[in-house]
Amino acid sequence: MKKKSLFFLLILALAAVASAEAGTLMIFSTKKGGKIEAEVLAVQHRKLILKDSATSSGISLDIDELDAIMVTKKSYLSLGCGIGAVVGAATGAMIADEKGERGDSSDQSAAGNAAHMLRRESVYAALGGILGGLAGTALGGVAGQLWGSKKMIAVKGSSAEEIDRILKWLRSQARYKEESY
Repeated sequence: MKKKSLFFLLILALAAVASAEAGTLMIFSTKKGGKIEAEVLAVQHRKLILKDSATSSGISLDIDELDAIMVTKKSYLSLGCGIGAVVGAATGAMIADEKGERGDSSDQSAAGNAAHMLRRESVYAALGGILGGLAGTALGGVAGQLWGSKKMIAVKGSSAEEIDRILKWLRSQARYKEESY
């Protein structure tokens, strides 16, 4: 039972670390032809408060000045591989360890075979950890790559309702989510 509770605590800790990050990086195309790569800090009414990634300076843009928004979420391939490897190895080791403990009772007939049993359980756990880690790395890598993707939002020519939805979505992506500043 201790192994299972330790396993779930490990998963919770990894999830907490994975979710601690800054806002999403976006590329804003203005109607004047300029491009700004920035993070959305806040959205106040129809104004976007941005942090320019090149200069780290603050920029204020009205939504009506924008042509399009390209959302470029960074790839989480390495994070996915790391989490997948840890979770896969722990799961594989626990499953294989259980298999090793349930081995043949004929092997346990003599007291001298206790060391042999311990080695066999360790080998099962190690092999299970390696195989589980490999499978977890592959699955975590695929999930991490899919998690980080690109999205294009056309602002130009959008109706008032669509602009409101875009502003609501941008507010959800902002570092500071509240409208009162």
